[in-house]
Amino acid sequence: MTNASTPPVSWQAILTDLEAAYQAHIQSGRATVGSYTVAGRSMTYQTTADLIRAIDHARREVQREKAEADLAAGLSTRRVLRIRM
Repeated sequence: MTNASTPPVSWQAILTDLEAAYQAHIQSGRATVGSYTVAGRSMTYQTTADLIRAIDHARREVQREKAEADLAAGLSTRRVLRIRM
C-alpha cells in the first residue's frame, strides 16, 4: 500500500539501491548482517545470499514492468507462446 503523500517507487530505483547496498556490503568485508533503506523502508539481511535473492527479485520485477510498458505501447514483450498441431 502506498501513502498518498509519497509517490510509488519504481522497481528500477529499488534495484539500483539494492545493487549499491550489495557493492557496499562486499567492500566492507563483512559476510553477514547488513541493512539498507529504500523509500523510507529499511531492510536487514543476514547473509550475502539474502541480498542476492532480493536483487534477483527486483530484476524480475524490472523485467515485468518493462514488458507491461512494451505491451501497452504495442511493442513485443519477448514472450512467445508456440503451439504445434
